[in-house]
Amino acid sequence: SLAGAALIDARMTLAAMPIAIVAVFGFAIAALASSPIGIRSGILPLAFATAAVFIADIPCRERRAGTLGLAFAAPVIKSRFIAWKLLASLVVATTFVLVPAVLASRTDVALLPATAIGVLFIAAMSTALGVASSNPKSFIVLFLTFFYVVMNDKGSPQLDFAGFHDVATPAVTASYAAVAVL
Repeated sequence: SLAGAALIDARMTLAAMPIAIVAVFGFAIAALASSPIGIRSGILPLAFATAAVFIADIPCRERRAGTLGLAFAAPVIKSRFIAWKLLASLVVATTFVLVPAVLASRTDVALLPATAIGVLFIAAMSTALGVASSNPKSFIVLFLTFFYVVMNDKGSPQLDFAGFHDVATPAVTASYAAVAVL
């Protein structure tokens, strides 16, 4: 099944880079030791940036390694390649931000949907750019540039894609969800 293949791909991504697993536990421990405001303004954005770096290679890994034909030998994969890579990216990114997001949302329930849309947004952008360019660098450069602007401009609702600054309006959050779906 597609979901099973995505889970295997996500597990393979995390297993191939043990530092990712250390980072996931590090973010969880730091979130447990922090206040909800500290999580929202520090740990959660860092978890997003780290997740983005680790998901950048997921959509283009097979093409770069020359194993795309082997992956396409599975009957479900060839016809649903983009969905497979999107689901795998969602699983990996969620692994990084889940604990900090849940702990921070204890005082602000609106943070959880904003974070979920932010995860969907970065996974969709990673997948789109990775498939289009066959290179993880395009997503990393564009996302980290965008992320730098988001983190340094704390007052613009249009840039608050994951609710870090608590200034995004429902329309802005819905816009990021729509862009992710497209």
